Amino acid sequence: MCGLAFFHKGGVMTGTYTRIVSIIVPSVAQAGESVSIEVQIQSITSGGSIIVTATGRIDNTGIHFGGVSHNVPYGSTQSFYQNFIMPDRSVNIYVWSWVKLTDGSWHQDDSANIRVALEGAPPEEPLVTVEIVSLKAQVD
Repeated sequence: MCGLAFFHKGGVMTGTYTRIVSIIVPSVAQAGESVSIEVQIQSITSGGSIIVTATGRIDNTGIHFGGVSHNVPYGSTQSFYQNFIMPDRSVNIYVWSWVKLTDGSWHQDDSANIRVALEGAPPEEPLVTVEIVSLKAQVD
């Protein structure tokens, strides 16, 4: 494995009850390699603890972070872990935080994503944003 890819949400929008603080994965992995994912979810609702879990997707394959839930006190952060075998292509990892509401139902609260590149694959071109400040039409 090469360096770690680290997603940090910073000031980006969060959920009502939780904030996905980070997704920690290797930035690059070899095909067939076991890849570990750590997702850190913070409780941002005041007034006690909430029950939190995480789910996700690696491209189109669902992941459940062990299918566990945790009681997370306000302001605390809880980690969730999952492993997968790196396929023969780069992958996108999508993660959702879920909160168990007082009526017993689960509420999908926050989301984030990150990419793991296949080792040896050509580098991907970064997206470029172009802002048009003014446009003048030429009239003949």
